[in-house]
Amino acid sequence: MLALEYDPELARQAWYEMGFKKGLEEARAEMVKRLLTMNLSTKEIARVIGRTEGYVLKIAGRNKIMTVDEMRRELQRRLKRSRFAHSIGVANTAVKLAKRFGVDETKAYVAGLLHDCAREFENEELPAQAELRGIKIGEVERATPLLLHAYIGAQMIKEIYGVDDTEISQAIYRHTVGARDMTALDKIIYFADMIEPNRNYPGVEKLRALAETAELDEIMITALGESIIFVVQKNSLVHPDTVAALNFLLLQKRAGA
Repeated sequence: MLALEYDPELARQAWYEMGFKKGLEEARAEMVKRLLTMNLSTKEIARVIGRTEGYVLKIAGRNKIMTVDEMRRELQRRLKRSRFAHSIGVANTAVKLAKRFGVDETKAYVAGLLHDCAREFENEELPAQAELRGIKIGEVERATPLLLHAYIGAQMIKEIYGVDDTEISQAIYRHTVGARDMTALDKIIYFADMIEPNRNYPGVEKLRALAETAELDEIMITALGESIIFVVQKNSLVHPDTVAALNFLLLQKRAGA
């Protein structure tokens, strides 16, 4: 692929069409220059530019702090109807779990609401969005780009929604494949994503019943095990973080027995 040269006039026109005001030129130029270091076609660069207003605002230091109602409205504007309904379901389920396990309910709601915020991008856009933000793309993510939405979303919550909270960001980052030594909030968002009311798959009612009776670690052992079985049955790749998360909990359980 031929190297592309940065054209400030074209960049200015592109951002003008998006409604950006004077004063963000330096931030826009930095973003475009970063894009030009990637192995992208001109069309792909144009598409990324058209979908990264939050990243530009982040660079320029002009992130807007939103109320929860504003977050909901903005998320609804950006996501497909079914994805937004899923996000509301996860948020409400996360609050119920947070009440049961003594976790901050507001953080649970916001993390659940925004956990899939990066699903506004199509799968083929995710690698470029990850590279733009300096997110490392491993072998499993390269083969399954959808996984990247969790890592991108963990940054987008500040870029777009003004949420600057490391616990919420981490819970979003970990909600797809898990991680070793997850916090209670991490676990709640992971599990709420599996059992929210719009989910309909064999075994979901069993998992929902666990939410009412089992301890959080027991819930996660079952949930992670079911996730691994599901992925293996599809002949898909099992992320090492999911295995590490399950092994960590099993080792803790054995040590406490």
